[in-house]
Amino acid sequence: MIEESIESFITQFRAYAAPVEVLARTEGSPMLECVVGQHVLHLLERTNPYGAQPGQRQIIINPTAVTIEPCQTSEKQLNPTALSELSAVGLVLERQEEALIVDAGVSLVVNMFEAFPEEIIAGDWVRFQSLAPIHGFYVPPTKKSVYQRREADADSI
Repeated sequence: MIEESIESFITQFRAYAAPVEVLARTEGSPMLECVVGQHVLHLLERTNPYGAQPGQRQIIINPTAVTIEPCQTSEKQLNPTALSELSAVGLVLERQEEALIVDAGVSLVVNMFEAFPEEIIAGDWVRFQSLAPIHGFYVPPTKKSVYQRREADADSI
């Protein structure tokens, strides 16, 4: 899937951002190294390279599947297979025109260069292998409005 813009992609898939621990990285590197569950994933940073500072962050993990197929296994799996590649088994939470939301122990927004097999629908278990690189979109915390109304203290005049 080629997104309309980074901002629209984040808006569309914000709810599926995964909690990850971002590790420190080399200055100027486009790769974001993250701890996801028991694994370390390398993601191509698609947003501000200085936005996702080390620590707990929300990242939309966006692999591009080279193969995807229904499977009988109902055990979530996420396995890095090479630098910025993974294989996964997960439950399809949602099918959109150009994306599958897959729960493989962490939410993944999966896409392909071709159409997904028609038989794959929400509620199915799938197995897939991704291409490199896996894209990562940092989702900054939502800002509270500076104009939010404060409740008056009971003791105030």
